[in-house]
Amino acid sequence: MLLGSGLVLGWLMRQGRRPELGLYFIGLGLGIVVSAAGAWALARLWPTWSDQWLAFAVLGLAFFIPAWRWRPPVPPQVVVAHDAPVASVGSRRWRWTLLASYFAAGWGFVISATFTVAIVEREPALAGQGPLAWALVGMAAMPAVFMWDLVARRWGDKQALLLAFGLQTLSILLPALSGALWAALAGAVGYGATFIGIVSLTLALVGRRAPNNPGQAMAKLTLSYGAAQMLAPVVAGVMAQTTGTFQGALWLTAGVMAVGMALLATLPHEH
Repeated sequence: MLLGSGLVLGWLMRQGRRPELGLYFIGLGLGIVVSAAGAWALARLWPTWSDQWLAFAVLGLAFFIPAWRWRPPVPPQVVVAHDAPVASVGSRRWRWTLLASYFAAGWGFVISATFTVAIVEREPALAGQGPLAWALVGMAAMPAVFMWDLVARRWGDKQALLLAFGLQTLSILLPALSGALWAALAGAVGYGATFIGIVSLTLALVGRRAPNNPGQAMAKLTLSYGAAQMLAPVVAGVMAQTTGTFQGALWLTAGVMAVGMALLATLPHEH
């Protein structure tokens, strides 16, 4: 995902086009819809999860072919003189603030991605609705990526990210406040409409500050996102197993997102 983001953003900047990743990230939403439909259909053909897993691997290879053929060309390596100034991605405070905020975003992303279906299926009245909830995530994500690009153009990257953080926090709280189907599905839609926007806006923001090698700048930032993706499911899983409910994990996740939003609000403007 990072390699593709770097190639697409680099190509857009070299072509003099808007350095935005909305169109690229529509593929992530499409993949979620395909995986939801596939899970529903494959369960009726092969009840064993391992057979379904292998079928998804074959499906992934089918998508790999056009992705490889349509990828932007890799630019030639640019040799920089030792005495040439190195482009800065931002001040130390700017970088660490964004890293911490993106850690919170990774926490919110992975909890919803990991447990959305489980939360729905765990409620007796909602059993069997898991694939529907996951499909709604992808269906909300596809048009939302363009919406966030438009919001960023009008109000700026920071304001767009703050709005996305706030809406995702609300979508996390909805299933914690109510066990009704509408709350679970509304939370899925809110999650789908925000998480790709946060990733797209953040990676584009950092990539634009390192036009010679946007992929490298994105990779460094994603270390914090990945760390949250490893830590959060462990904490949430232990909490859910101990209490028998996901509510505590959801409230904790909303708190982490609120801290990330507060950090993002302090992000200094740099030009």
